[in-house]
Amino acid sequence: MHKKELFIFHVHTNRSVDCLMSIKTVVKFCKKRGIRCVAICDHNYLMPADKRMAFEKEKDLRIIPAVEYSTNCGDIIALGLDEFIESRDCTTVINTIKEKGGIVVLPHPMRGHRLEQIPMKEIDMVEVFNARCSESENNGAVELAARYGKVGIAGCDAHFPWELGLALNEIQIDTEHDLSLESILNTIKIVHRKNGFPKVNSFLSQVIKSLRTKIR
Repeated sequence: MHKKELFIFHVHTNRSVDCLMSIKTVVKFCKKRGIRCVAICDHNYLMPADKRMAFEKEKDLRIIPAVEYSTNCGDIIALGLDEFIESRDCTTVINTIKEKGGIVVLPHPMRGHRLEQIPMKEIDMVEVFNARCSESENNGAVELAARYGKVGIAGCDAHFPWELGLALNEIQIDTEHDLSLESILNTIKIVHRKNGFPKVNSFLSQVIKSLRTKIR
């Protein structure tokens, strides 16, 4: 027996230096919208497994462990891997994710990446829509995914509450075996995508990052 679930990908919390949004805000949004699967992709930070599982049990929400790593070739997201990677070398990060059984996602590929240095054959998914990217950048991501035959995913790249609903995916899961990474790769479908105010939101995030960095 199978059922379809909405899935929000690429969400940040106040564990990212450029974000002030709490995980409670994310959870509240998901409950209100009937979304039962979310990937928290904080910058270079992995939510502890015990904290993640406590939220899942209390809120009946599946939080997929994820990290957006800042590598020497640009950002790489590890999806479904409950283990933090210390290296910031792109190839090492990608190989470790693969070895540990996670999914390698290339986010906003046309922004801030050295694509010629990224081993595309090892990439599992490409973020073909990012709510903070321009139309031309997203079109380039679609072309890149098609060129290499990669699965596409939509990311809201949410740092603020009003960005949470800008991108939604749908996945099909086996109700007997719950959600698996294979179901994300094999059944994902983009069902909603909308640009908010990407330049304004990105500017606000940079202001937050600057202020928090100075405080530290």
